[in-house]
Formats: sequence, C-alpha cells, structure tokens
Amino acid sequence: GWDISALYSQLHTIEVQVNQELQPNTQIGTLGNSGNSTGAHMGLEIVAHQNIDKITWEEVDSGLMSPALLFLR
Repeated sequence: GWDISALYSQLHTIEVQVNQELQPNTQIGTLGNSGNSTGAHMGLEIVAHQNIDKITWEEVDSGLMSPALLFLR
C-alpha cells in the first residue's frame, strides 16, 4: 500500500503539530502572502510514497502528484 501525504506551504501561521491526526474541518493554519504574490494564498502538494517513515526530500520531489489525479482513480 501507498501512503498519501499533503504538504502545505505559504502559510502565515501553522495551527497543527507534526504527525497530528486531523479530524474533518480542522484548521491547519492561516493563509500567507509571501514571495511574489498579489494576495493571501496557500500551496498544496500531494505526495504518494510506500514508506512515509523513511522519506527523503528527493523522494518527495520525485513523487509529487497533481491533486486532480486523486479524483481520476
């Protein structure tokens, strides 16, 4: 089986802890306005990996998926 993780970026504040199990409708943070942007926004990356406990950044980078792929299955 594969683990699927969501990576959020560009947040102004983070309201959750690493490895925290989230319930539906849990607020994870507040939108940020960093970089070359015209307003508050958030980045979302979906990662699929066979062993999330031993993941490295190179594996994350090579395993990035479009969120749309989740809905095409």
